[in-house]
Amino acid sequence: MVIQGNPGSCAIGFVLRNKEGDIIYACGKYIPEGTNTKAEAKAMVKALRYCVECNFVLIDLHTDSMILKKAVEGEWSVLWSVAREVEEIKELIARCKITLSHTLREGNKLADHLANRALEVGPSYCNCLVIWIFKEGGL
Repeated sequence: MVIQGNPGSCAIGFVLRNKEGDIIYACGKYIPEGTNTKAEAKAMVKALRYCVECNFVLIDLHTDSMILKKAVEGEWSVLWSVAREVEEIKELIARCKITLSHTLREGNKLADHLANRALEVGPSYCNCLVIWIFKEGGL
């Protein structure tokens, strides 16, 4: 997630890896306006939707947003600005077996890069800037 101002123009980025750590899907997407927490929540929703659509059921989800992690786990109160997204995240989590972990921002470098690139290009380029789908044996 990247943001210019808070709230301001922002973008999300997320990366899905298989159990070997290989990238199987990556996406960066421009979002017209939001806060950093809103962008983190939108990224988590988009990633979880993709996982559910692909029938991925064992998911190790890493976020660099401690606020969002604690809100999803029910340890902290949910911010009103992300209540809808947190509710959807919980619904999606209920459909899979998920381990939710906090990671430092350095652990999300590729997702950060995708979000930065989507923010640079903006909405005029396309709705979802970068999508890679990797399969056995290459692209």
